[in-house]
Amino acid sequence: MIANSQSINPLSSSEFDELMSAIGYFENNPTIAVATSGGADSMALLLLANDWAKAKNGRIISLTVNHNLRPEAIDEALQVNKWCKKYNIEHQILNWQHDPKGIGPIQENARNARYELMTKWCIENNILHLFLAHHADDQIETLFFRLARGSNLDGLSSMSAQTIVSGVRLLRPLLRVNKLRLIDTLKLADQAWIEDPSNQNTKYSRVHIRNLLLKTANEFEIKQRAGQIVSKFSYLRTLTDRNLVSQITDCISINSMGYAVIDIARFYTIEIKVMAKVLGQLIQTLSGEQHPPRSEKLLFLSTLIRGKNLSKKYSIGNLIFEILPGNKLIIYREGKFIQGSTPIAQLTPTLWDKRFLIEWDGNNIPDLEVRALGSKGLEHIKKHSPYLLKDMPPARIMRTLPSLWLLEQVVSVPHINYVNNNSGTNICSINIKFFPVKPLAGSSFFVMNMNT
Repeated sequence: MIANSQSINPLSSSEFDELMSAIGYFENNPTIAVATSGGADSMALLLLANDWAKAKNGRIISLTVNHNLRPEAIDEALQVNKWCKKYNIEHQILNWQHDPKGIGPIQENARNARYELMTKWCIENNILHLFLAHHADDQIETLFFRLARGSNLDGLSSMSAQTIVSGVRLLRPLLRVNKLRLIDTLKLADQAWIEDPSNQNTKYSRVHIRNLLLKTANEFEIKQRAGQIVSKFSYLRTLTDRNLVSQITDCISINSMGYAVIDIARFYTIEIKVMAKVLGQLIQTLSGEQHPPRSEKLLFLSTLIRGKNLSKKYSIGNLIFEILPGNKLIIYREGKFIQGSTPIAQLTPTLWDKRFLIEWDGNNIPDLEVRALGSKGLEHIKKHSPYLLKDMPPARIMRTLPSLWLLEQVVSVPHINYVNNNSGTNICSINIKFFPVKPLAGSSFFVMNMNT
């Protein structure tokens, strides 16, 4: 922890209110979740958001993820809990259960788990908004990090002020505020914070970039110019996104069963790089993944489609692209990548396969699970209610549908209105809707002013 000293240039409540107004509208008496690690950024956001919510007759809930990567992590989470109690803020600690010997980059895995845990908690508790404490310095580091990786326009526009994930608004109100002002905000409030030792570990690319910037004689000028570049890329991406919406609605239809159909004749009229961008967003929506395949893979797929060289079935992004008669291209989940059986609890919304939201307000039923219909479930429907399959999609798509099972017996397939009346249980009050982690179109970017 860091001792406090005299403040220099804290962010005022009125300035924060202006930042919130730039993001958009909120319902009356909003309830806001705030990601709170205990670091300076998130603690400043917690205090600012708390004052803002109270002025709106709302409230905030602090969410801290314990990644269980360091022995002191739980003590830090409990320290955040003590600070929250001081301000009468509700606090929840979410624990990441993982294999310490797991494969993959630990920071990336931890970040993905953090988002997944927090959005899942928000869904289960009917919270629409999740505040994240990313700030202007994070934007600059993100720009340099993605430049080094050779990112395209999407990457170079850095983070958006608003992203919709599984129906939860991920909001970043501090993207125009540098870190020093957030530290000063805490100093003014006489509020301490926690320093994460990983922020000093130069084996991480972002830390290395941060240290390089600190060593330059003209750090401020470089950051200012980088901020201007981010703003320009963000503006260009906004224009691109608007164009994409019109392209998408003109030639793509998405079915509530979780698959899409592309009118290839219309799709051919799209410029190939735009086509790749559309396909990337479509893959995110239908697969439930946070990120699309790499741009070169999307361009290759677009080239195959444009040149009419796409094989009958093509696998990418955990999806199958399949050419159908009538100049149509159908895209659906590849069965082996679909999430397995997941328990369904009463009055607890469940996100399954990162694409479907299951809401169950009936009596609690032990052993009730959601899983893909599969071959076994489809054979059951064919045997007992074949009329329900009339005018339905091909079997390979039907097998991917979410269905309710009691032990090894299929009891309901809401998408086709099937209910097994011989199952001995009443599950008519269950609701399943297509609820992708990433909507097909729509991100909110705004210009960043480094002088803020």
